[in-house]
Amino acid sequence: MPKQMKTYLEHKYSPILLLLGLTDPHPALLAVDAFCMAVFIVELIVHFCACPSKGQYLRSKFNVAKILLCICMITSSGLEMNKSHMIGNNQLLKFFLIMKSISVFRLIFIFRLRKLYKDFDLLLLAISHSFSELVLLLFSFSILVIVYGTIMFSTELETDTFKNPLYAMWWALVTMTTVGYGDFVPTTTLSYFVGGVCAVNGLIVIALPIAAIASNFSFFYSRNGFLTKHMHAVKQGGEKSHTRNGDLTEHLNVVKQEHKISNMRNGDVTKHLNGVKQGSEKSNTRNGNLTKYLNAGKQWREQSNTRNGDLTKHVNAVKPGQKKSKTRNGDVIKY
Repeated sequence: MPKQMKTYLEHKYSPILLLLGLTDPHPALLAVDAFCMAVFIVELIVHFCACPSKGQYLRSKFNVAKILLCICMITSSGLEMNKSHMIGNNQLLKFFLIMKSISVFRLIFIFRLRKLYKDFDLLLLAISHSFSELVLLLFSFSILVIVYGTIMFSTELETDTFKNPLYAMWWALVTMTTVGYGDFVPTTTLSYFVGGVCAVNGLIVIALPIAAIASNFSFFYSRNGFLTKHMHAVKQGGEKSHTRNGDLTEHLNVVKQEHKISNMRNGDVTKHLNGVKQGSEKSNTRNGNLTKYLNAGKQWREQSNTRNGDLTKHVNAVKPGQKKSKTRNGDVIKY
């Protein structure tokens, strides 16, 4: 850079602004920054592609913040590689510094660790349940800042320590929070008294709501400890239950196999009984035929006996005739 332009820029801008806007960082820091940016962009693309509901992904505030941060990182990196265009362009230089500052907010990605560490959730849960205490702290603090700022401005009218009441309120805020920058200090006796009362009152006002918030956090932390122990106990009981269920399943499988074998045996017995039944039916049919045959033979014997009786009668009837015939023949012979 020419010496005259360098002198002009140093006269017009602060040295820190020129250092951030017109100089290159260390190559190692630049490499780390490029690596982090690449990781964030790749993670964003993969997360968006793998998300089953794109609309729900875009409706998430956290995901929208990630998209904006990636855009800011890409923009600041592109401007950083072309810093020659920012020389003499005040608006472009301020835009680059704004983009560079916004890129620092990528540290909010650390809140994603709350999925792994439940203590983050406990902290957020304690703060959300202490909303009324926070509102009370803000309201009471605002009232006291206005009161003590106005009183301090009134006590320092003759010394011109405070240009207007807003500077006095700034002093009251710094004093009540026990920060004490020292940019404004009381100079009169009454101002010292007001400053002492303001500092003590600030401690009391801050301590009471903060104690309630700490109590809520302690309550949720202890409940989380009991819940964790309960979940471990349930998990161990579930593992034992799975073991027992496994034994019961094996027992049921054995009973099922035995039932199948019994059904097969019952099937064989049923087939045997059916065969015996069919054989019995055939045997009954044969017995019926034999009975019919025996009855027919009996009837034939009865008929034969009847015929034998008739024949005997006939023979008996013929026998006297033969005797008569012999008598007649003897008479004939005699004759």
